[in-house]
Amino acid sequence: MPDALSKTTPIWIAVMNRLLFPDIKISHQLHTPTTVIPPSEHSQMEARLDDFVEQLKAGHLYTIITSPTNISKSLNLDLEHIKTTLSKPLHPLWVTQDLSLPDLPDPSNFYPIVLCTASRRVPGGEDSENGYIQGAADDHESWAHGLIAVLFWKHKSLLLSTAEDDLPSLIASLVQNNTSGVAQSTLVKPTTQLYVTIDAAVSSLENTTVLITISPAPPQLHENTKTRHIHLPCAAGKVGSRQLRHEIPKILPVLDALLSDASTRPAVRILIACASGKDHSIGVALAVLCLYADDIGELVPREENSRVMGKEYIKQRLSWLSVSMPDANPSRTTLQSVNAFLLG
Repeated sequence: MPDALSKTTPIWIAVMNRLLFPDIKISHQLHTPTTVIPPSEHSQMEARLDDFVEQLKAGHLYTIITSPTNISKSLNLDLEHIKTTLSKPLHPLWVTQDLSLPDLPDPSNFYPIVLCTASRRVPGGEDSENGYIQGAADDHESWAHGLIAVLFWKHKSLLLSTAEDDLPSLIASLVQNNTSGVAQSTLVKPTTQLYVTIDAAVSSLENTTVLITISPAPPQLHENTKTRHIHLPCAAGKVGSRQLRHEIPKILPVLDALLSDASTRPAVRILIACASGKDHSIGVALAVLCLYADDIGELVPREENSRVMGKEYIKQRLSWLSVSMPDANPSRTTLQSVNAFLLG
């Protein structure tokens, strides 16, 4: 079972329940799958919950409300609104190939969060059953060929009726012809000038001042486009993530020049694109936020950005991306490269 299902999500559920429902003490308990998490590890996780809640209240990872109308500008999240939407505490449940759906808690008291893992447990490790890789079923990026949930549900009948050997070519065709609108650019709030997208969406550059692309080869742009283009040649996957550390500096002279003029600065619109719109582009956007975005999200010259670069500061700017793009999925290697660039 992935750590995200056995540890991370249960911790977040317990922390959010404590933060949003302080009076419902029964919801404050940490629940973990006993078949995966031993009692000693469970106790260690539980001992950190209070500290996590305090970090959220302090605004390191979340936001803090000092009055009904005064919301911390760190994340622009309204906890009071969340409480009206999420009217009951959360409760995790686990489903595996070895387990059926467990008895649900009283639905009048909890929202069940079903954590399902498609992998099965293999005694003896990965080499025991003809190359079966334990846990690979949950790593969709390694085998899904770019298929996303929207496309799966749209073409479910066709996909399920297609022979396995023919699926890669079918999926490639569906991804290429995707017109579901998922390739739209996303504004990174609280800024009004920074956007992230995937390569498929860079054909529309209306009102874009500068386009930053991260890919092995530069995209084909219209020869008459007035948008300034910065291409960061990075390979796909982890290799490209490591290359980011040395490529990000290329954007600095252009952005320094664009943001130096206070009269034209508000009109600057930055669009960052990579193959998925979720990894390398997130890393570059994080670097831009850390270097150029002030506390309310306005882009300013680096020398006017009164910040002390550190891990907490970088984490806080990353939270802006997480809130604006819940499906963003920067790899650990990407974040390590950005940290190395910013702190080095």
